[in-house]
Amino acid sequence: MSAAPQADTYPMAPLIRFTLVGLYLALAAPLPWLAPVPLQLPLWLALGLGLLLVWAITSEQVELDPDAIRVGHPAWCGWLLRRGWQVEEEERVLFAGEWFERWRMIKTLAHP
Repeated sequence: MSAAPQADTYPMAPLIRFTLVGLYLALAAPLPWLAPVPLQLPLWLALGLGLLLVWAITSEQVELDPDAIRVGHPAWCGWLLRRGWQVEEEERVLFAGEWFERWRMIKTLAHP
């Protein structure tokens, strides 16, 4: 008996993710220090919540398995963002077939 095929998971590239998080921190981190004293605590809390939100948004991943391709977020933040889509195997084959037919038609028109 063979085990069920595992889905391959590909997260967002670390270079892109850490660049976006770094940009957020570079733009938002100085604000609590520059704010008047009564606003500093709310800005520190907002900075933490914003960092959590940016981290969640940049945690999007692609899952490939033999039956489908899925794009979405992990369970810890998926309930909040609710974005994502998937393409089943039949749709992938149909899509590839349509592109092949278009390519063949263009090739035929270009070289009579």
